[in-house]
Formats: sequence, C-alpha cells, structure tokens
Amino acid sequence: MHEILVDVEHWLSQRPKWLQNAASRLVRTTKLSDKDIQELIELCKMEVDSDRTTKESTTLPLKDIFSKSDTKYLRLVSIGEVKGINALNPRKPLQFGSGQLTIVYGQNGSGKSSYVKLLKHVCGGREPGKLIGNVFQEEAVQKQECTIVYNDELLIIK
Repeated sequence: MHEILVDVEHWLSQRPKWLQNAASRLVRTTKLSDKDIQELIELCKMEVDSDRTTKESTTLPLKDIFSKSDTKYLRLVSIGEVKGINALNPRKPLQFGSGQLTIVYGQNGSGKSSYVKLLKHVCGGREPGKLIGNVFQEEAVQKQECTIVYNDELLIIK
C-alpha cells in the first residue's frame, strides 16, 4: 500500500499548485466550503495569468498528505450466509486472509464468477451483471441476502 501512496504523491507533485492545494484541503476536511472553492478559483486564475501577482499557496507538504499513522484501511474479511444468489450455497464463509493475497479457485460452475458479481453489486461497480435467484431451489421467489464482514464489522446485505 505504501508504494501506491508514494506513486500518488509523485503524481500529485507534478500537478498544478491549485490541484495540490485542493487535494490538501480535501484530505484535511473531506469537503470544500464555498470559501475554499473561491480561493481555489483565484489560485487557478493566478497560475494561468502570469501577469498577476501570486500569493503563497496554503498547500500542505505532500509528505504530510498521505502519511497519517492512524489511517485505517477497509479490508474484506469474509462473505458468508449467501442465500438466493445464483447457485451459491456455501457451507462455510469465503475467507480472505489478513495482509495476504487470496486466490479463489475451483471447477467450472463452482461459483467463482458469482462471488465476483456479488462483490461488484456490493461495491457499486460498473456493469455488475444480474444477480439471479438460485434456479436449483424450489422457492419461486427467493430473498437474496448475504453477510459480509470487513475490518471486523458485520454488514448484512438484503
């Protein structure tokens, strides 16, 4: 993860000052006020118009933007109790290792793609595909639900 943050810092350092300033403000407050937007517009205009006098930027040093020691990352722990979604009927939750690469493998028709579609729906991914009910169960109308655990938080999706 550290390498990604370094890459983002490097990319941001090559952007215009107004963009660096905007990123800095968003990291500190997560939302720009009307005053922030007006100041960013002025800073942008000053960069475009070299005849104007420039004022000092309020940008945070880039190393401070991403180096928060209390940063907590979202981490998927498990997907379980899947009901009414494709042909998924796991006996136990699909576990994701902590700080490890998790590889999901199996024979054709074992549900790998169904888990991917499920994750796309949960994450709001583009073109997630349709989650159909389990055609092998007798119930005509099935309730679709699953339990997802992330960062030791429980999320029940229905």
